[in-house]
Amino acid sequence: MATTAVPAAQRVIELHADKTQRAVVHTDEVEWTPSPSAGVFRRMIERSGGEVARASTIVRFDPHREFSRHTHAGGEEFLVLDGVWQDDYGVFPVGSYVSPLVAPRPQTASVRLRTTLVMMVGL
Repeated sequence: MATTAVPAAQRVIELHADKTQRAVVHTDEVEWTPSPSAGVFRRMIERSGGEVARASTIVRFDPHREFSRHTHAGGEEFLVLDGVWQDDYGVFPVGSYVSPLVAPRPQTASVRLRTTLVMMVGL
């Protein structure tokens, strides 16, 4: 009997997802993994779900790369660690923290990046 592989976009990842357990992650020891967007890499810290998930991630962008439009039901917050983040809502230099908007429907954004490193939390 042959098995069918699950496409990467449909895989569910449970990483430090049990909030009743303490998790300590040394992010410099976590390998960069490619995202579905070319030139965009992630160090996954916490994740519960598939490609669209509740997740805490450090994201690294190669120069002039874009992150595809996506949605998180609770919004997305981020801290710019290096470079500049630019999306539908503005331009945010290093040190900028942006919290998610409270809205009646999930927020989406098209991200055009001139940045290299961002800490993101999808809620």
